[in-house]
Amino acid sequence: MITISEDRGLGVLWLLLGSALPLCVSSKKAAFDAAFDERHAWFDQTSGAGALNFYIHQIIMEDPDAIHFIDDTEEVTISGLAERVRRDGSIYYHDHSGRTRPMQMDGDKILSPWGAPIRFAVDRNHDGFISAGGQKSSTRYGVADPFTYDPGYKYLRASAVFVSLPDPVLSQSDSTMVTLDDNDFNRL
Repeated sequence: MITISEDRGLGVLWLLLGSALPLCVSSKKAAFDAAFDERHAWFDQTSGAGALNFYIHQIIMEDPDAIHFIDDTEEVTISGLAERVRRDGSIYYHDHSGRTRPMQMDGDKILSPWGAPIRFAVDRNHDGFISAGGQKSSTRYGVADPFTYDPGYKYLRASAVFVSLPDPVLSQSDSTMVTLDDNDFNRL
């Protein structure tokens, strides 16, 4: 067919469309994968560890007595958190190898991608920081000192998901915290 001159233009057109279509499909897939990665990164404020912070804030607002401080620290246990996460369905994230996984649970314990139980903290003295497990982190996500960054900074509640990391030698730390204050809770 292509050898006939009047069909040659149509053949070239089909050839171009046939080669362009896979490129369009693969670019759409790459854009979807990038958006999925962004929404399901473990340390992002809106997924993985960050999604757990949303549950903590909901529980604090509905039933402050569900929060139980451990000794004089800001580390807490939260009654009903595991049941609520289980009831609402899986929280998905990308594990350390890049595969998409649902958050794992073991009874009342919620597990990190590395299988360690996740711990939680709630700011109890409104100093702009959450201290847990020997680590101190700003209540304002991504800001070292919230009051220096914004002198008018105010918040009612702040929580943290405290995660033990799998390899302290490579990560330069044995744990990390993802924090959320009520300003970001309301904004996100």
